[in-house]
Amino acid sequence: MLVLRLAAIGAAFAVGAASSPAAAQTAWAPRERLEMVYDVTAGARIVELTLEFAVVGDNYQIASRQASVGVVRWVFPWQSRTDVMGRFLGDATQPATYRVKGEFRGQPRSIEMDYRDGQLVRNEAVPENRDDERDEVTPEQRAGAIDPISAVMAVIRQINEGRGCTSRHAVFDGRMRFDILFEDKGQRELPRTAGSIFQGVAEVCEFTWVPIAGRSRKATANRNPEAENRTGRVFMAPLGERGVLAPARIEFETWFGTVVGHLREVRGLPQKASAE
Repeated sequence: MLVLRLAAIGAAFAVGAASSPAAAQTAWAPRERLEMVYDVTAGARIVELTLEFAVVGDNYQIASRQASVGVVRWVFPWQSRTDVMGRFLGDATQPATYRVKGEFRGQPRSIEMDYRDGQLVRNEAVPENRDDERDEVTPEQRAGAIDPISAVMAVIRQINEGRGCTSRHAVFDGRMRFDILFEDKGQRELPRTAGSIFQGVAEVCEFTWVPIAGRSRKATANRNPEAENRTGRVFMAPLGERGVLAPARIEFETWFGTVVGHLREVRGLPQKASAE
């Protein structure tokens, strides 16, 4: 589902930004473990995201659990877990492993990607694209691309080094190849809303999802949502006792309207020795 891909981009901002100090640094070397809970709504609550984030120095590790809820669960029963590990090496962001495991309408779906020196060396998707009514992604198309969580981690690092979020990243999520474009959009005042824990001024970063290959051949309402560019916005603000930067709100546009992610809760977790 396109909504789930866009939600993953927004959620990645949450896990990445959560370790950021309120003031920009010249060298980003955080040490933080947080759990964050988001409610995703489209008029009604449709998805719950729970994110566990750990970063120690140059290493990052992210785990997320997501599932459809409410009425949507009856129509699109879906649950999934994503685990990502990687590191920063110089100016580069190097993923090590990317795992997604879940079910959609009772059918298992999984992705396993392994990297060596930042280059993809193994990709296994269940079902495969040809069995999932998707176009194939060629080795040439996915060359140099990284997973979506690692792409956002690169942007978060850039923000924390005082360089803003404007950038473009080549991404492959195991099924689709797409680009993500990020652009600074200044500040905006967010009013308090039901289900959100933040009210105040937030920094706005806009992202655009640009499909390249691996699109679904299934049409929805006589159109293919995965064949079109989509935009979203992340509103980042200092939250909690430490004033860490985290998305107070995430918005993205879909063919059926705007979907919004509300930050419901932030919890600190016991610090482990490393994020390995």
